[in-house]
This record gives sequence, structure tokens and C-alpha cells, in this order.
Amino acid sequence: MKLHLHLTCLLALSLCTAHATDPPDNDSDDDGDGLSYAEESALGTDPANFDSDEDGIPDGEEVVLGIDPLAADSDGDGLGDSEELSLGTDPRVADSDGDGLSDGEEYHHQNSDPALADSDGDGLSDAGEASFGSDPTLEDSDGDGLLDSTEVLLDMEPLAEDSDGDGQNDGAQVVASMEPSIQAPPTPGEPPKISFSRPPFVTLTLQSSENLVDWITEAEYPPPGEGANLMESYGQFDATKPILFYRLSGR
Repeated sequence: MKLHLHLTCLLALSLCTAHATDPPDNDSDDDGDGLSYAEESALGTDPANFDSDEDGIPDGEEVVLGIDPLAADSDGDGLGDSEELSLGTDPRVADSDGDGLSDGEEYHHQNSDPALADSDGDGLSDAGEASFGSDPTLEDSDGDGLLDSTEVLLDMEPLAEDSDGDGQNDGAQVVASMEPSIQAPPTPGEPPKISFSRPPFVTLTLQSSENLVDWITEAEYPPPGEGANLMESYGQFDATKPILFYRLSGR
């Protein structure tokens, strides 16, 4: 009886050892992540863990998306791969919107949208807002009536309602500076010029023409046939009298 029991134990131990040393099936996917054992071995991922980097995305899905199944933040921008997918940013690119700020910097520190180069649509990029200290979520950070980009263009302070400290709101000051002044023609017969006192407003020439077609170019208007009602928008005309059209031109 003892001999029989001893042989049975040895046989059981031999079977267990043989089972433990059996090579895995290269086509198997024991962790259910969509990658075979062979693929996981080649990538260095854990064939017993469906999410090797524990970023919330199965290894197989990361491979399909072209991101690193061994790195929770594939592009190293400070946003995890799963965060990037939920935000709509690219987990393969550190600066998804190409505005000069990394996705993580925008999301965690600038409060701007890492998927938009100009989060508030004011004409000043998020990186520009960060540089000037203005709010990337407000088109008019100081509430003076001017877009942040306009203030930068006019060499004003986008965070101060009264940039030059003269007691006048920047917006009101710009509106006042836009009031035109008409310059007398230097010589008789030349068209008058209208100037604006503050850059980038330029001096414009008042031009007139009896033929509106003289001013129409393919870049300004649709091809012939699509603008047939252009004249009608001016109302009724007396065909016996000449018609003059006017425009301001920087030329």
C-alpha cells in the first residue's frame, strides 16, 4: 500500500511538472487584450495583463491606435493616453493643435483647449495668450471692448482697460482715433484722401467711377452670371443721368 501511494505521488508530481513547463501557444490571447502571446512577446507587453501600462486602454487597442502599450503617456505631454482620447487630442503628438503649448500644459496649467490653437477665437493663439498673460478663454481679457489680438496689434496691454494710463478706456480711445479726417487734395483734380490717426489704419483715397465693372475682379466677386443682381441692389436709376460709384482704396 505504501509503495503504491509513493508511486502515485511521483506520477502526479511528474504530470504537474510537465504541465508547468509546457510552452505557451503563440496564437493564444490569455488576457483578452487583442494581442497574441507572440505579439506581446515581441512588444514586451505582459501577456497576462490586458493593460500592461495600466492607462485604461487595452494593449491591443493601443497598438491599433499607434500608441505605446508600455507607456501611459505615449507622447510625454503630461496627459495620459486615456485622457487624450476623451479630450479629442492626439496621444501620439505632444502639441495636438500646434499652437506651441503642450497638451498637458494647456489642460493642466493654462485652462485652454488642447485641441484648439485659439481657444477663445479672439485671433491670439493660446501660446500668445500665455506669453502676454491674457485669458485664453476670454476674447477680451480686460473687458475694455477690444479683442486681445487687437490690443496686441495696437501695442496695447490686453490685461489693462487703460493701457497708457490717460484715464480713457482703450476701446473708447480706439473708436475715437478711427474718426476720419479728410485731407484737401494737394492739387486740383486729384481725389481727396481720408486718413485715420492711429495705426494700423492707413490713408485711403476716395475714388469714383461710372462703371462698377472697373472695380470687379475675380478675387472680389463671383464669376459672371452669379452677380447679375449687383446693380439692382442700388435701387432704381435714371438712365439719362450718369451714375457714379465711390470707394475707398489704399492704392
